[in-house]
Amino acid sequence: MIVAGRRQSEEALATGRGVTELVRDKGLLPAGTLAELLRPEAVAGPGQALV
Repeated sequence: MIVAGRRQSEEALATGRGVTELVRDKGLLPAGTLAELLRPEAVAGPGQALV
């Protein structure tokens, strides 16, 4: 999963597209799963301050 994430981030940088857009367009994750993973609380981790 880490290698796949790296590939998406590299492609996003090279193309100027967002990682979310690339993952969605390629059908790598269902939309609901992607939205859940990218919630600020999920990204920051438990107990982390959201600024």
